[in-house]
Amino acid sequence: MKVNSCGFFTATCTGLQEMSCAEQINDIVTVKFTKKFPVNKFQISLVMLQTSNGITAARVSIAPVLGDEIGYTTIGTKAWLVTHIAEDTTRTGLIKSQVVAIRSATQGMMNECEKTLDCNIYSNK
Repeated sequence: MKVNSCGFFTATCTGLQEMSCAEQINDIVTVKFTKKFPVNKFQISLVMLQTSNGITAARVSIAPVLGDEIGYTTIGTKAWLVTHIAEDTTRTGLIKSQVVAIRSATQGMMNECEKTLDCNIYSNK
């Protein structure tokens, strides 16, 4: 579980290399989001795909926690998608591209949360 200045949140990650996704989005998650989606019931789900030529796709969603243990989740049905092309395809360049993609997708989700009256951005259908 990650604690940030806004409260508590967790983030589960698939496809990320050598980084904690919660650390990468810590400064983006808002108070409104953490109030609407309690850590014991919801998680931020991040799925990352990256090609060897530097194209990164990030999918961010809100997903319910499954069972009693945080870390087990599904992928949310409503998602924010971002693609990013790495400026260079070195290992460092690919990791930077991943960070840009997950941060951009997460920022999109937070922006939509802030625009709605009560952060009504989750759908289980």
